[in-house]
Amino acid sequence: MHAVIEFIKANVLCDILVGLGLIALYITYIGAPLASKKSGRYVSGIPCVGGILIALGFLTTPMKWLALFGFVDIYIPYFLIKGVPSIIKAKLDAYNGSAPRTVDGAPVVAYTTYYNRYSEFKEIINEENGSYRTIPIERLAIISLVDGSYQLLGMDYQFNVITRETYESIKECKDHAHPKAQKRWIDVNR
Repeated sequence: MHAVIEFIKANVLCDILVGLGLIALYITYIGAPLASKKSGRYVSGIPCVGGILIALGFLTTPMKWLALFGFVDIYIPYFLIKGVPSIIKAKLDAYNGSAPRTVDGAPVVAYTTYYNRYSEFKEIINEENGSYRTIPIERLAIISLVDGSYQLLGMDYQFNVITRETYESIKECKDHAHPKAQKRWIDVNR
């Protein structure tokens, strides 16, 4: 028992973080359900915060393995098992997905695979002070217009159109595309 008291005295930051973590656990798993039942409306707790605070608290001590007590918050293992893989899968699907069949009603005739920054587009936010934001062009696509011309589209990884340039042929579009895109074209809808 004396060793436990010495541990508590020697690790003040740990005590504070573990105390805050225990309060967060109480709010999430006891306070929120009781408040929901009493008010008749849903009251949300703060999942994962209690476990993270407990883990951080014990990571400040010489006995780092005690951070495993952070898993007392059941949302942390749930998030690691269910949440993280679904986030990774959604991101990979966005990067590896093929282009839509049409963009603004015009058929896509060619597109490139994902590439981190073929180029960048500077969108002016405020003309008075010259501020802008940089939008990366991570995919390129060519669409066929009704008048027989073609448009080279610069897109983000989710296929949101950022830039448009009109040319007379598909070859001309590909020639004016970024050099990094030359071997990444996939022809479709022909």
